[in-house]
Amino acid sequence: MDIEELKRMKQEVDFYRSKINGITIKIEDMDPNFVYLMHTTTLNLEDTQDVYQNGLAYSGNEIWRTFSNLNQNFDSSRNIWKEKVELTSLEQVIVESCSLSFQCFLYKIPLIFFQPVDEEFYPIPIWYYDRTYQPKFNISSSGVPYHINEEKIKYFRIFPTLLLGHYDIRTNTFQKNPSYSYHISNPNGIYDRKQIISMSDISEYENFWRHNDYILNGEESPFEEKIMKIENNFHHQGNQPKSKC
Repeated sequence: MDIEELKRMKQEVDFYRSKINGITIKIEDMDPNFVYLMHTTTLNLEDTQDVYQNGLAYSGNEIWRTFSNLNQNFDSSRNIWKEKVELTSLEQVIVESCSLSFQCFLYKIPLIFFQPVDEEFYPIPIWYYDRTYQPKFNISSSGVPYHINEEKIKYFRIFPTLLLGHYDIRTNTFQKNPSYSYHISNPNGIYDRKQIISMSDISEYENFWRHNDYILNGEESPFEEKIMKIENNFHHQGNQPKSKC
């Protein structure tokens, strides 16, 4: 990382931040049926459009390594981001999180994709394996590979329509994704580690972790038909995921 380049970018971010007078954006009232995930970065227009069209790329299939979970406690550990949102607002956390970057991308994914809710569970893969992705490490990224000793790093994309939109500090606006939808079809996708952990506790899904291995090896997964059935059941269960909340 070029220290001088980082300093110049920080000065530019500070310049735009100095123009912000209070929180003027409105995103939405957070829905407890969903998981809200934030990722901060600095991208040019072309790469920003690529995120909308193809999904955010990452060198792993674990949301916790690149996203901040803004509203759910997946386990007993403390979630400081959830606490920040509850003390302020979704909008304030989004705006204030752009301290070393220009954009904050916000994803909104049904909670029921990650864990059982009211005894219902729809484990639909949220990532897909992108064999053609060429990484572009920018100055707001560490540039550290997911497996530092791996000769060929595997890159994954989070399903693009799960992107609710993004905030840009240069315009102090939140752009909503006109293609946002949580009714996705991704039978040859990749499961997130959190999904795999939840599935391991349910006999019906305990072997679904093998689906990732088939896809990564370029083989047809015997689980694809079952995943398509899960997707169809979810798409026909109603417009809104169920929740106790």
